[in-house]
Amino acid sequence: MKKTLFSIILIALATTFTASTVSANIILSHSEVEFAGGENTANLLNKLEVLLTGSDNDTFVNLLRLDGIASPAASSPFTVTYKALTNPPKGSNANNGASVSWDLTATGFNLLGIYVFGGSRGANIYTVNDIPQLLVGGPHDVHTPVTGGSGKFATISHILFFGEEATPVPDSGTTLALLGIALLALLGFRSRKA
Repeated sequence: MKKTLFSIILIALATTFTASTVSANIILSHSEVEFAGGENTANLLNKLEVLLTGSDNDTFVNLLRLDGIASPAASSPFTVTYKALTNPPKGSNANNGASVSWDLTATGFNLLGIYVFGGSRGANIYTVNDIPQLLVGGPHDVHTPVTGGSGKFATISHILFFGEEATPVPDSGTTLALLGIALLALLGFRSRKA
């Protein structure tokens, strides 16, 4: 019994440390999104917050908006490399995708998502599903929706990186590791006492 419990604790600790070092991708959470009111940044932030949280608390902020195929400034915490992603069997349009990375460590903000607009069917919305990547992530590929009847991803019209002020989040890996060590100590104490 003691050996089995000890094995379970070791497996849990190994899983915790492995999970805390693996980077999860951002996910395509909504495709072909079109919002009433236009593509101005204030409207997008308002509509994105309502869509993703169900409320309008005005907490979403514009971390970076790139119109056309603009590049971030050299001092930006974002890097964006535009490219043509193929969409078989009909090929691709130029600059329909981008490889994106970010490091918001010194900014006081978290990245919540990326809005990629282009073509006749609106935008794709990518959201961050991994707590460490709220601050640092990438490179990840993002792209526009398929446009019209062409079967191709549309060329990017604009990209909006949106987020909110960072709040401290406890490190679940450290917490679980400490819990495991405490359980091991209790087991050791209990076995010596018996």
